[in-house]
Amino acid sequence: ELPNLLYAVKGALAAKTDNAVEFVDNVNKFLKNFGLNRDRADLTQQAQQIGGYLALSNKGEHLYSQGQYQAAAQVFNEILTSLGEQSSYERCRALGQLGECFKSQGQAEQAIAHYRQSLTVAKQLEQSKYVKRAKGILHSYLADVLRDKGDFEEARKASEAALLIDEEVGDFRGVAVDKGQLGTLALFQNNLQEAAERYREALAIFQRLNEPESEAVFHHQLGRVYEEAQQWNAAEQAYRESARINESQGNLVCVAQTWNQLALVNKGAGKFEAAEAWYRKAIEGGKTAGDWLTVAKALNNLADLLQKNYPHRLPEARQLAEEALAIRKTLEPAVS
Repeated sequence: ELPNLLYAVKGALAAKTDNAVEFVDNVNKFLKNFGLNRDRADLTQQAQQIGGYLALSNKGEHLYSQGQYQAAAQVFNEILTSLGEQSSYERCRALGQLGECFKSQGQAEQAIAHYRQSLTVAKQLEQSKYVKRAKGILHSYLADVLRDKGDFEEARKASEAALLIDEEVGDFRGVAVDKGQLGTLALFQNNLQEAAERYREALAIFQRLNEPESEAVFHHQLGRVYEEAQQWNAAEQAYRESARINESQGNLVCVAQTWNQLALVNKGAGKFEAAEAWYRKAIEGGKTAGDWLTVAKALNNLADLLQKNYPHRLPEARQLAEEALAIRKTLEPAVS
């Protein structure tokens, strides 16, 4: 059905119908969820020719998806300036989008402030299903930043608020995301039983929704839980399934990261030869994907493995560690 959908939305753009840009906005959300970024960029470019709020919003989201967070923030600030101070759905959304930009630049306090401003605006609007969904998303975004900041109590409140809203409006995908968030929060707090339960619930929903990339994420997260519990066989099985799905989807970045975890699991189980093989696979996969942080991690982990378990290979371990250090020096300080 995707070709028919793209044909319809491009037809609306060509005719410059009143709802064309809104149509693009909704279709782009679908394309984003399924990783169809080339089609999404094409539609965004065409929508910009029509102009208006949604065209600017799509432009900002496209810049954000390309990692151009400062440029995206400028667009969202431009939207806020044009909207003025009056509460509106558009102002609520732009504040939330700015929060995302700050979050991605590691500016947690700024992100939290903008999410809360956005929620304040949302509470002043008519509580339609659309506005409620926006509130659920904002609570979810806020929970992520609070968790990473170490404020677990407030993070749980935000995630549970998001879950209540998404259950009320019947947003099954949102429910899955919220359960996954609560699972990660439980993992951070070393509540492994709750983490595994939440991840399984999220995984089951994404399987019903037929979202393989999200399935891979939660197989990986289950692997983390089992690894933390030193259940090596269960962890390896979960990581292998995650890697299989990502490889079938051509997601080399995530595959390489999971291969690194498979190496760690085999190391934990005392299977040093298997661990070395997985590290080398992660290194090559990371290089192919251009994910140099994963390459540096795998190089360093392999050096550690050789140093501690193969004394006669110390020169090789040193060479690997030096290569990892050289890569990290080329990365942004916040990343490395």
